[in-house]
Amino acid sequence: MTPVSALSSRSRAGREFAYGLTFLLILALLVALTVALYRRSFADTVAVTIESDRAGLTLDSGTPVKLRGVEIGTVESIRKVGDGARIEVAIDRDQLANVPADVTAQIVPPTAFGAKYVQLTAPARADAARLTGGDVIRADKVTVEINQTFTHLTEVLDAARPAQVSAALSALATTLNGRGEAIGDLVTQLDRYLKAFNPALPTLARDLPRAQQVADVYADAVPDLLDAGDAAATTADTLSAQEASLQAFLVNLRSFSGTAEQTVRVNARDLRTALDQFSSTAALLNRYSPELPCVIKGVVFNNEKLEKVVGGLNPGVTTFTRIQPGMPAYSYAKDLPIMGDDRGPNCYGLPVLGADEQDPPNPHFVSGTDPYADGPQTPTGDLATTLFGALDGVLNFLPSGAGR
Repeated sequence: MTPVSALSSRSRAGREFAYGLTFLLILALLVALTVALYRRSFADTVAVTIESDRAGLTLDSGTPVKLRGVEIGTVESIRKVGDGARIEVAIDRDQLANVPADVTAQIVPPTAFGAKYVQLTAPARADAARLTGGDVIRADKVTVEINQTFTHLTEVLDAARPAQVSAALSALATTLNGRGEAIGDLVTQLDRYLKAFNPALPTLARDLPRAQQVADVYADAVPDLLDAGDAAATTADTLSAQEASLQAFLVNLRSFSGTAEQTVRVNARDLRTALDQFSSTAALLNRYSPELPCVIKGVVFNNEKLEKVVGGLNPGVTTFTRIQPGMPAYSYAKDLPIMGDDRGPNCYGLPVLGADEQDPPNPHFVSGTDPYADGPQTPTGDLATTLFGALDGVLNFLPSGAGR
């Protein structure tokens, strides 16, 4: 090989080496760039802190932070602080406008066995304040670890005795075997009942508090109800003891009701007429009925005073008696009954009479015949009436006043 050929071979080998080295450098640069992009080394992020009771076992640095399923950042570091954990996360600056300030965090896994990630949750409100760098987010939920679930399940199985549970499940399976159609019908019927019952749920929700109020009232009334029960028991014992008398009373009552029914049927017209005629009298008695308490109270009050004056009550009746002439014979037009009195009820000072009320003038009832039309009796007239009143009464009854 000539020197020129050797030099050309060395030059070509040098170029190939340079090309290979350049390719390796470009490949290394691409790998480094890929790693940097994966680690978000060139991302414009803002640091935010998440405080939680715990971080869980599978939450690591680089774990994504998501909002409504969209990744908006990554976990930078996790460290224990006191009884809790502090998680530093980096949020993309261009995503802060989409994150409200009252956002909360949940540390959850995508599946039962997957690594956890941070899920941010916030109400969709356009007017809410936005998250800024350095803010602290509170984590309100951390998924239970699968190993803790297995631990609790093992404790439950140890307490439940798997052999007995297996026997019970086998018995249940044997019971249900061949009854699928009946169970399906039962479920279908239950579904119909629930659909019919659902519209009544608001009414039931309103009635339950009212039922509590009613129960409270009954609870307060329990002593009275027990007393009433005791009284009813006593009454029942009395009725049981007087069963014969009660039966005789019912027989007599049935006989009386038959007789009364016959009497009322026969005299129904007369009874109706009598009641119609008595209505005016009853109305008058009802109008003047307030005077009755006055009279009774006056009698009681004055009776107490008289007992002190006469020294008590003695058996018998003490009277001053004299003979009065009979009423004059009926005279037409003069003695026609008149219902002209319209004074209304009046107690006239009763039950306690004042000095000016003890000798009132004789009332004028405007009823036709007035026994006081000739004026009050004088002492002389009283004596004449006492001595000759009987003779005057006899003369009044002679025909056409022949004895006069």
